[in-house]
Amino acid sequence: MNYRRALWALHRSHLRHGFLLWAVLFAFLSVIVLMAAVTGAKLRLRQLDKELARARMQTTQVLPAVTGKAGDEPALPLPSVAARFEINQHILQALDEGGFSPEEIRFKFEQAKGARLTRQVTSFSVRTHWNSIAQLLGKLQSADRSIYIARLKVSRDRASDGNVDAEIQLGTALLDDDAAAEVAP
Repeated sequence: MNYRRALWALHRSHLRHGFLLWAVLFAFLSVIVLMAAVTGAKLRLRQLDKELARARMQTTQVLPAVTGKAGDEPALPLPSVAARFEINQHILQALDEGGFSPEEIRFKFEQAKGARLTRQVTSFSVRTHWNSIAQLLGKLQSADRSIYIARLKVSRDRASDGNVDAEIQLGTALLDDDAAAEVAP
């Protein structure tokens, strides 16, 4: 192809159409450049997506490492059922130290035989100022590491009343050392 003919055709088009020709050519070239950029970005994203899918596939195909023998069961760091009286004594001491005197305390025991665990639920209610509930709960949980707050219900008679009624259920997880032993206190 002769470059002089292409140059002459371009010059002749400029003479016929003027500035409009250059504006159309600029827009056409801009569209082509933008399409090339979008296509390149799409190809890069597709490549990254394939690498991400490959990495996910490798992580799902990894087999778990063997950490111990099948017969080894780690001991749970929980107290035994025999320690329930000591734990109850700690709960009562925490209530007494905080100056809280519940009207009635109920103890309930639930045994999960398959798990070799016994759950002790201690239920009571206290009437105290609303900002001392957190202190009470902290003392109760620090009494023993196996104690957790199973349920907490706080209510008050009037919105302006500073004293609240708190119904608290403490749960305690205990290990069954002897499956034949009774769990009733």
